Amino acid sequence: MIPQRLVNFALLFHQAVNKGLLLFSCTVLAIIIANTKFASLYHRFIEQNFQISLGPNSFSLSIHAWINEFLMALFFLVVGMEIKREMIDGHLKSKSQRILPIVAACFGVIFPVLIYIAFNHHDEIAMQAWAIPAATDIAFALGVFAVFGRKLPLTLRVFLTALAIIDDLIAVIIIALFYSGDLYLGYFIPITLCCLLLYLLNRAKFSALGPYLIIGIFMWYFFFKSGIHSTISGVILGMFIPLKVSNNDFPLKRLEKVLAPYVEYLILPLFAFSNSGICFGSINLASLHHSVVIGIVLGLLVGKAFGISLTVHILKALKIIILPENVQMKHYYYISVLCGIGFTMSLFIALIAFENNLIYLELAKIGIILGSLISTIMAVVLMKIFKE
Repeated sequence: MIPQRLVNFALLFHQAVNKGLLLFSCTVLAIIIANTKFASLYHRFIEQNFQISLGPNSFSLSIHAWINEFLMALFFLVVGMEIKREMIDGHLKSKSQRILPIVAACFGVIFPVLIYIAFNHHDEIAMQAWAIPAATDIAFALGVFAVFGRKLPLTLRVFLTALAIIDDLIAVIIIALFYSGDLYLGYFIPITLCCLLLYLLNRAKFSALGPYLIIGIFMWYFFFKSGIHSTISGVILGMFIPLKVSNNDFPLKRLEKVLAPYVEYLILPLFAFSNSGICFGSINLASLHHSVVIGIVLGLLVGKAFGISLTVHILKALKIIILPENVQMKHYYYISVLCGIGFTMSLFIALIAFENNLIYLELAKIGIILGSLISTIMAVVLMKIFKE
């Protein structure tokens, strides 16, 4: 009989293939439209206002903002639940399981950031986006691995999954600490109250998901008004959803099962489509030589690969870890390059950092797409070289 763990992994990577291909298709479609006569229609559509009214009260945002602020909060809710599940009952449950992906993720953040800073320390505006190359896109990375790494050991898939989850957690912390706007302290009281109510529901092992989600919506609104990026509310909500209430009741898994398809097949593709429209008419040789583009490309391509592979070398040399059976250092080189695919989270950070500077935002998009594309190609080539 096939172990349940292997079945779960098979389902995960099957979904990752579809999700990665869908994200890629939406990205390409947005770029194509942005370079045709339909470009103005594309921009008018995503900037069109959408209003929600409750009696005399109304709340209005552009479609673009609804996607980036509200729908992406649902994505971060799933991220929060994934982190909690893996830490309590998954591949990050024990200290021995955590040490390699945690240290590798940290080094995989530090080196890309240092590379970006090295190229952009002279530019105050560019330095606002120092965290762009720090993130790995779990959807694309797992999708590429699922397509081209089928014959590689299962241990590498576990490592990549755990590494990407820790990477997401670091990115969330960076966004919360460094990419918040002007803070409005008055909203911290209702935010605290929402967290207290969620805590009491969790402590009471309350199984119904409705109250959690209703409180979560209010908490999202208070975060949105407070100046802290509203998507952080999704992560916090995810942490309060109970993993297990009884032997037959797993609220976190129930909610994750409901939300995951919408996030994978609707929210992330919409995010990619609404934020990837780069007009090639504005790109020239000077753009490709810009320090923002170079910093992001080298951060993703070189920083990620060097930081993660160096971690494995150091921990192995210190005998803190022992490489699993049938796994060699060359396999970790492939994984480290694959982690240079930084599309979704990198793009999200770029949108916050360069919200009021469209020129730098376009440069960041070029760097993210170029760096992620080169990392993908190099990872596939290395997989072919290291397949034996």
